[in-house]
Amino acid sequence: MNSDWIAFLQSKGARLTDDRHIEFSPSTPNTIEERLYPVTHLTTFKVSGDDASTFLQGQLTCNINDLTDDQAGFAAYCNAKGRVISNLLICRQHDAFIVILPTSLLDKVINKLRMYILRAKVTLTREAENLCLLGLNSKHPSVANITLPVNNYQVTKGDPHIIKLPSPSPRYLILADLDHAKRFWSQTVDSQILQKGDSNLWSYQDLSAGIPWFDESVSEQYIPQMLNVDKLGGISFNKGCYTGQEIVARTHYLGKAKRELYLAECSNAEIIDRDTTIIDGDNGESSAKIVAFCCLGQTCRLLLVMPTSDSDQKTLVLNNSSQDKITLIPFQ
Repeated sequence: MNSDWIAFLQSKGARLTDDRHIEFSPSTPNTIEERLYPVTHLTTFKVSGDDASTFLQGQLTCNINDLTDDQAGFAAYCNAKGRVISNLLICRQHDAFIVILPTSLLDKVINKLRMYILRAKVTLTREAENLCLLGLNSKHPSVANITLPVNNYQVTKGDPHIIKLPSPSPRYLILADLDHAKRFWSQTVDSQILQKGDSNLWSYQDLSAGIPWFDESVSEQYIPQMLNVDKLGGISFNKGCYTGQEIVARTHYLGKAKRELYLAECSNAEIIDRDTTIIDGDNGESSAKIVAFCCLGQTCRLLLVMPTSDSDQKTLVLNNSSQDKITLIPFQ
């Protein structure tokens, strides 16, 4: 995490929370408008070298050859059993690749990738001190004289780089070095073109769109199809082998996954934590697992992995004294 970027945000009234999110004082309203968010809970690393493309092609679920300087993509990095270690967003910069992932999984992913480099001409470099990430809500075609990309995963190159995210409303992820991040903030937020937003609200939107950023507690628990990676365009079933490919392909060709990702909502936000379990309200049996959650006020949204056969039948409740009801809602 870029300490100078955090210091800059703190000078604007920000506070860094224990889970690496940014909150502003006074707190910003939980409304999605023309808004700019620090995205400090995600981070980046670079994959470079003569063999970078070939190396990633043999490790990730996406087809690296489909990525260009103008087109980013979603992917999963799996273990040999096809379980997702981390989801990734990847953009190409000439012959190198910038990989975006949860900060909490950075060391784990880099360490596991290094085990497979062997004699390949590949270098993995942490970019947290060089790149800042921001989230943008805007319905305008350009912001601060920068044209915004139109199609999902399309990239506007330059300073900063801007990636269009898959979402019903226009959302963009911005990659910028420290100077350009500060300048963009000054040109937009300080000039009152955009409002500043707590990064928790950005996480809420990612989650609502079915983009599952998760931490170590979920890592290596589920195959990509259970985490929406196929629906996000992050799996190629036509490329060659990669780590975990046999399990992922078998699920695809022999029938769909028995469990899938669902978006749910609960009104009793203060009692949700990572150890909360979801049960069937009729018989008390465990019914779903929480992949990620985000709470705004008294409303909490959750990404759940649960059996597809149960999605229309069971009454889901929190496993607590009041058994608060969980409602499944469409991705949005």
